[in-house]
Amino acid sequence: MDLAARLVTLSDRLPSIEAHLATEEATKNALIMPFLQVLEYDIFNPREVVPEFVADVGIKRGEKVDYAILRDGKPVVLFECKRLGQSLKAHGSQLFRYFGTTDAHLGVLTDGVEYRFYSDLDTPNRMDETPFLVFRINSPSETAVAFLKLLCKPAFDREGILRMASTLRDRKSIRSFLEAEAEAPSEELTRFIAGHLHQGRLTKGIVESYTVNIRRAFQDLVNTRVEARLRTALDSTRIALPDENPTSTPNAPAEQSYETPEVELAEPEVVTTPDELAGLYIVKAILRDEVDVGRIVARDVRSYFGILLDDNNRKAICRLHFNGKQKYIGLLDAEKDETREPIETTDGIFKFADQLRSRVNSMVHSVGASAPAVS
Repeated sequence: MDLAARLVTLSDRLPSIEAHLATEEATKNALIMPFLQVLEYDIFNPREVVPEFVADVGIKRGEKVDYAILRDGKPVVLFECKRLGQSLKAHGSQLFRYFGTTDAHLGVLTDGVEYRFYSDLDTPNRMDETPFLVFRINSPSETAVAFLKLLCKPAFDREGILRMASTLRDRKSIRSFLEAEAEAPSEELTRFIAGHLHQGRLTKGIVESYTVNIRRAFQDLVNTRVEARLRTALDSTRIALPDENPTSTPNAPAEQSYETPEVELAEPEVVTTPDELAGLYIVKAILRDEVDVGRIVARDVRSYFGILLDDNNRKAICRLHFNGKQKYIGLLDAEKDETREPIETTDGIFKFADQLRSRVNSMVHSVGASAPAVS
């Protein structure tokens, strides 16, 4: 069984056990130790994995990190563990303290599902403030799997790990820069692009026009790539995307042909961001086995990005509040009261898959729901 398959096997256990992981020790036993086994380490061999590894910090003696992976008798990876669901934001400082006291150049902060990987890329022997890689075991990216392969015991490659960590750090910085430019193109970037494309003098009006068009071009590029990836991922379900002809349901009445626009801008000045559109596709992916995804439509307004069933405001599935620094997903109950849950990235929507399925099923199976589910 390859690494990706082993991760799937581990994450498949999560729904049945997560309600019972109320303590840090329970999380370690049920998720983190099995994760180390996924990486092919013998968790019962103290020459490979040491629990409660002593990492004295300055005048503090007996400071311990939850786990250390050893190579040739020396720690190479440190794990600081928290209870499942506990916020990891406030606990990076603990790992930071341990980092400079050992030979390890890799630190991991985890709650058993989310894993944050740190190194000392900026200053030797001083842990970076931000992780170079963050992933969840129930939705690992191809990049995360590739990195973990270097971490596995049989293929452990310290230099390769640090090279890839540096690459991921740089890619993350570049991505953040491009995301900021996509949201609000700087004058420097605008003049650079306009200078290559425009013949003649760059007046203020021309620069302003290019600023708007650059932002929209970024959105078009991201949207096209997201749609292409979604088609690939969901090809087996024969889902129709915006530029495809929706597959009609045999013998269905004409009024049940769901040919509504995928995203309707209720207000012309509202700009749909790449993150909002990615959120829509994630919701579609989650609900693909519950309803025909052609029925799932978004309406973007100033205060939120609404995702609806059948393009009906009375059938709101959820709302995405992505306009501030903190992202939220708004979950609605039967009375349409909204509860906002914070998420770090659009992938955080997957954490609420069960609530989204329940919400859609309650609407599909309610009295008067006539549209068919996916067969």
